[in-house]
Amino acid sequence: MSAHVHRRPTHGGKVWRDWGVDIHWAGHGTRPAKIWGFVDLSRRLPDDNDIKFAEHHKGIVPCVYAIVESASAVEPDSLYSHSSTILKPLRLEVRQMNTHCITKLKFYLADVEAFVEPLVVVPNIGDAPNAYFLCRSRASWADDCIHWLQEPYEERAESECDSDDKELNSI
Repeated sequence: MSAHVHRRPTHGGKVWRDWGVDIHWAGHGTRPAKIWGFVDLSRRLPDDNDIKFAEHHKGIVPCVYAIVESASAVEPDSLYSHSSTILKPLRLEVRQMNTHCITKLKFYLADVEAFVEPLVVVPNIGDAPNAYFLCRSRASWADDCIHWLQEPYEERAESECDSDDKELNSI
């Protein structure tokens, strides 16, 4: 008889957490969420509980919740002025971080019924430890490409063109 040992998925020597989902937060719209796990409070929690989990909420509704970290879109600035329509910059909410690592995480309970759609999120390597890119759904890529093709063409600065020409001439 052999015992089955379940190991957590890993990548690069670290535990792998799945971003996975866009969540509709009542009164706050939708936001990407990084999933840590699930908890079933549908059977063991009385309807009239007084567990406080947020400033304006009293009582947790008995249901299945995901334990998640939440992220928000980064407003375009000079760093992201030429960002792609397919990749949108995100910042993960954290309680505390220093320049090189996140020191305190911020978790939420999200009702799984509020899941809107699956997402693909990748780290923004070289940026802050809580910086990511949200990859738009493949279903929207064709429309994004058409929109990009129909945008007015901006000529590149002459210095950019010159450097490209020099590279081509050296080949």
